[in-house]
Amino acid sequence: MNETRTKALACLALLIVLGVALAAGRDPVSGSGSADALLFPDGTGTASGEATLVIGGTTLNADVVVQIYESYFRDEGVLHGVSSHTFDFGGGDEITTSDKVVGEFTGPPGLLTLNEKLTIVSGTGAYDGVSGDMTVHGQLQFTGPATAVVTYDIVGAISR
Repeated sequence: MNETRTKALACLALLIVLGVALAAGRDPVSGSGSADALLFPDGTGTASGEATLVIGGTTLNADVVVQIYESYFRDEGVLHGVSSHTFDFGGGDEITTSDKVVGEFTGPPGLLTLNEKLTIVSGTGAYDGVSGDMTVHGQLQFTGPATAVVTYDIVGAISR
């Protein structure tokens, strides 16, 4: 009985040590940003702006470029899209994501509430080999037939 208890305690201790080691490699991410978007009739487009991210307790400013690969309305006016974000922190430090976008008209004409799932697909410099996921909640306000302003908050975690 003591041998079984000792093995169980040893396994529990190993799981705790591994869990702490794995958790230590994940940095929480939070922040906000804004961008100006140019949308094309075929559902593609681009957006560029700035974001302030807090990664593992460090505040970083980034230039952000969004490439919109496709977007379309379905399900009674719900926007669906595929895009990517590149967060450029300067000095060769970048994070690039692959995104799924959902937007829904809420409130005044031309205002969409956005929800996005960003999966980190690559990084350079200090973020070489990074992985993780982030979630964006924000708004897209059309300012013209093909232009919009996007504001958002972002949360998630990255592993280095």
